[in-house]
Amino acid sequence: LRAVFVNKASLLLAEKLSFSQNNLDAEVQYANAVKEAKSSSFVHEEGLASELAGAHYERLGNIVKALPLFQQAENCYIVWGSIVKTRQMQEKIRSLQVL
Repeated sequence: LRAVFVNKASLLLAEKLSFSQNNLDAEVQYANAVKEAKSSSFVHEEGLASELAGAHYERLGNIVKALPLFQQAENCYIVWGSIVKTRQMQEKIRSLQVL
């Protein structure tokens, strides 16, 4: 049961920290959320955690860290079978590669 909630709790905390501009702690929590979702084989939640972590780094202007997270999210969404989310990530990745 713990495995079901750990990644969600880490992701919620990461979002709260990010929007409070507590960036270093947020980054630790985003990494935890991605790791826990991956270790629990929740590919859709790994995708979401990667996407939100990428958005965090994008808000900070750190495209070098954002881009691989968006690519990881894209790969997760492909595996999950979500065409819409895959396309959203592909558009996001293209827009960042132009910068």
